[in-house]
Amino acid sequence: MRRTHYVAATAIALIQGTAVSASEGLGGPTLVQMQEIVVPIVDGARAYGRLRIKLVLLARDAAAIPPIEARMPELRETALIAAAEFAKFYASPFAPIDARRLAHDISSALTAQDKEHVISRILLVGVLAERT
Repeated sequence: MRRTHYVAATAIALIQGTAVSASEGLGGPTLVQMQEIVVPIVDGARAYGRLRIKLVLLARDAAAIPPIEARMPELRETALIAAAEFAKFYASPFAPIDARRLAHDISSALTAQDKEHVISRILLVGVLAERT
């Protein structure tokens, strides 16, 4: 049985500012990778695919990395819920994924959780819809 993969996007910067300021670039990379998120693509009561998502969080500065890592389970749970909601309504293993909408949905959910304002951006670095 042949599995068909549709890769819709790599590296989409989410809405929280479109340009990196000079002061952000001076401190070096402040990236925190989130473990891959995998959610089922369902139609009614039947799962017929999986949506795989890779996210990277851009910390405000180097001092913001430990708080992000400490809250990673909570942030991952939030991203997982947003991804599952997206997959339920908008994902199919037979069509391209609307990566911009997915990025916006996950960004909105994670931004609402970021009470300390330690995350400056959320990067969607990979999305894949596959048939099971």
